[in-house]
Amino acid sequence: MKRLALVLTALLAITGCTTTPSASRGISKNEVGLQMFMWNWESVGKECKANLGPAGFDWVLVMPPQNHIDVPQWWSHYQPVSYEIESRLGTREQFAQMVSDCKSAGVKIIADAVINHMVGIRAGTAWTGEKFVKYSHPGLYTSDDFHPGRLPIGNWSDQNQIQNYELLSLSDLATEQNDVREKISRYLNDLLSLGVYGFRIDAARHIPAADLQWIKAGLPANTYFLQEVAGDEHPDITEYYATGDLWEFDWPRIMKKAFGNNLGAANLPKRLKSAKLLDSDKTVTMVTNHDTERSGEAITTKDAMVQQLAFIYTLASTYGKPMMYSGYSFEDRDQEPKLLSDGRVADPVCPAIDSVPQASYQILQFTCQHRWKAIAGMIAWRDAVGDAEITDAIGRSGVLSFGRGATGHIILNGTDKPIETTVQTQMPAGIYTDAISGKSITVDEIGKFTVQLEAKSAAAISGRSDVR
Repeated sequence: MKRLALVLTALLAITGCTTTPSASRGISKNEVGLQMFMWNWESVGKECKANLGPAGFDWVLVMPPQNHIDVPQWWSHYQPVSYEIESRLGTREQFAQMVSDCKSAGVKIIADAVINHMVGIRAGTAWTGEKFVKYSHPGLYTSDDFHPGRLPIGNWSDQNQIQNYELLSLSDLATEQNDVREKISRYLNDLLSLGVYGFRIDAARHIPAADLQWIKAGLPANTYFLQEVAGDEHPDITEYYATGDLWEFDWPRIMKKAFGNNLGAANLPKRLKSAKLLDSDKTVTMVTNHDTERSGEAITTKDAMVQQLAFIYTLASTYGKPMMYSGYSFEDRDQEPKLLSDGRVADPVCPAIDSVPQASYQILQFTCQHRWKAIAGMIAWRDAVGDAEITDAIGRSGVLSFGRGATGHIILNGTDKPIETTVQTQMPAGIYTDAISGKSITVDEIGKFTVQLEAKSAAAISGRSDVR
């Protein structure tokens, strides 16, 4: 999608036309995002220029940038002490520079916004050194700004508890109060002033949809929201469509069943057809995120080849708006990445060979999935096939093949054995370059090609890669 936008920009410049695209902003179905979990600001900026922009990524989700409790675990970033842009990941100046660096590379920044709650401990010290107690944040919130019940959620079928009690004992903000909403809007507007494109709303399920609409009304009309609304009961998830997009939490579970099972890939079209997924136009799909890779619900880099196959399928699918993931290896789910002596998060160190999945990763090593050449290849493939519908889908014996009409075709081997197979496509005859391996694939006069695939691998061709 990014490449098309660049072409349009060039044409406007040539013709001297000053008309710009619609001011309404959002994430289109052809854009590809990436969650960069626990990458510090300077490293994200450098990565945008060196790898993300060139690979075709359109947006990046970064960690919450606000001041937080001063404990080493990664989840400290999800316990705000104040809305000062200062954290273990960098300063306000470094954050602003990251946004600028990424923008210059054609990559938008989505900031994780923690606005449902503040801290989950009785008292402590902030990253910036000041003291706080659970329901008192000087200059920001007093005890009256939090819900009075102050009990943990006990009944997950009770919407009142879900939205007015405490998630994991985190002090729950009374977002129905105008002064609380105004302070939240002020914080988000501050981030927008630094060039942020939009926000991922953490724990959105625990904020009434009407409160989120009020908060968003205090922002520019075109601000993008990606909302975390996990759970099938209360509240009704469709209430949040009016505010923005949502993560589809069934997607990582479906991907794990399909590609973690030796024969599951062949049944994927049927499984997706029967699944009760969210509206495709309002959904961001993910193979994993920081929570699901720790909960056991998703494929992790302990099965990196399997995870790559799920990334490939997610990019090939017409459902939703795909988000890739890049984090670090861990033993304990609370474990933070490597820290410097002053407590700041160290610069990520990727594997020596970072273009392909590794058999194993050292603990605390950044896994850098976004550098896998298969992902860049599939982003280009996705750009090439555009909005063409899925055709010629065939699943058999753990192998799934489908086309996007005459614009492209993909085949995925979900088994743990290499295969050789012949595929019928609608592609014109010619010699194509596989978007994943870079090897040549010949399509004959009747649209067939024969391919050899290693275990847990794929091949994809498109009209853009035609080298006849």
